[in-house]
Amino acid sequence: MTEVRTRVSRRPWIGPLALCLGLLLAHWLFSVPKAPMIDKDEDDGREASAAARVGGREAAAFVGEREDKGFVATHQPALEAAVDMAHALVVEVRGADPQRSEVDSRLECRRWRCQIELCGTRPAVRAHAQVLRKMRLEDDSLWDAFELGKVRAQESEDDDAVCQSMTLRFSRPAPELKGIRVDKASADSLRRKPKKKKRKRPKAPRKGGSGGESG
Repeated sequence: MTEVRTRVSRRPWIGPLALCLGLLLAHWLFSVPKAPMIDKDEDDGREASAAARVGGREAAAFVGEREDKGFVATHQPALEAAVDMAHALVVEVRGADPQRSEVDSRLECRRWRCQIELCGTRPAVRAHAQVLRKMRLEDDSLWDAFELGKVRAQESEDDDAVCQSMTLRFSRPAPELKGIRVDKASADSLRRKPKKKKRKRPKAPRKGGSGGESG
């Protein structure tokens, strides 16, 4: 008589588990609505295009950068120091006059670049940009690149209120604060009073002798 042996599986839990997973998968496929996919590259491209219209290549590159905390920690203080020095010089030369020297500033550093946005009257913004562009780091320029954005009208009661962004790259990594200084030529140029244009005096009419008849 032949003995028949029945082989019993040692993993009786595999069947129920597979059945549960199959049911969950079917529920997800047919019940969960699909969320719209966001194309991050396309979104960044639109932002970069907008920045390019306002600024230029550096501004467009700044938009696409991700924030690096190490870069921010070592470069944001240097950026703040440069803006403070520029502001101190403008106030020294022009006095604490909101119309000529006061600006609101917004500073941001990311991974390779930083950006400054200044808002105030046109003369005040222009003066700060002039000084910042020529900032020095010891005997070298503080910037490897300094790109001025377009001047934009600001929504304000003052018709002369504008904003302007500046996108920049430092010439050296982690610049030391003690080495940052204002460029002497830039300071002298700001202190120099603009020459007043001489007004031409109108020419006096020629005296024309009219010969009278003598009788």
